[in-house]
Amino acid sequence: MNISKKELEEIIKLIAKQISENRNINFIFSKPWNNKYYIALDSLKKLNLNANAVISRELDESHKLTIKDSCCWKEVIDFDENKLDLISRNDTFFLDIKMKNIVNITMLNEDELESALAMKLFENGKNIYLWKETVKTVTGKEPEKYIKKLLSYYEEILSYGINIVDIEEVRNYE
Repeated sequence: MNISKKELEEIIKLIAKQISENRNINFIFSKPWNNKYYIALDSLKKLNLNANAVISRELDESHKLTIKDSCCWKEVIDFDENKLDLISRNDTFFLDIKMKNIVNITMLNEDELESALAMKLFENGKNIYLWKETVKTVTGKEPEKYIKKLLSYYEEILSYGINIVDIEEVRNYE
């Protein structure tokens, strides 16, 4: 999924606005473990962000420890139902969100933690970011209707104000 020049300019304007507000951002480490989290953690180490790690309780202890020890987090928060109000106080970056959750968000369905959190973030006027490294892409071999449907879900979440970006684009939380 490519970002247009206009969308990139809007993201930059948003980032510039947030720099002056110096807010915190949450990074969501959902289940199951995705090896792309290592790439994300390497990128995050290079930034000096006001960031919280929100970690699924279902990740194994070695992965939780890797996340906790990799960066200087302001807070490390368990990702569970009881913490959604706390987590939704800050802008949030989903490092890996499943297609099921994208569909749930478009349907305003709160069946999964990720989609329930997205609804709370909307209610609180917070920004939501999806890491473009984990956005589902097409090969071009799929049926045309499948591609149209997939793209329609992404178009809809973009219309809600969700941003699909690289990690480096959230430097405004430094």
